[in-house]
Amino acid sequence: MKAAEEAYQEALSIRRELAKANPEAYLPDVARTLNNLANLLRRHAADESSGGSLPGGALHSPGTREGQPGGLPFRMSPGR
Repeated sequence: MKAAEEAYQEALSIRRELAKANPEAYLPDVARTLNNLANLLRRHAADESSGGSLPGGALHSPGTREGQPGGLPFRMSPGR
C-alpha cells in the first residue's frame, strides 16, 4: 500500500507540473490520478479492521486550489 501511494503521489506531482504549462492537456490526468489515489486510500481504509478512515489531508496539498501559490483553477470546457 505504501509503495502504491508513493507512486501515485509522485505521478500527481509530475502531472500537476505539466498542467501548469498546459492545463487543457493535463488537468484530466491530474483528476484521474487524484481519483485513483482516492480509490486506493478508500480501499485501504475499508480493509483496516479498526474501521480506519482516510488519512487527514491525503487528497489535499497546497497549491491545488485557485488563489493558492501554484494553484490551478478548475474550468470545465464546453462539450466535456
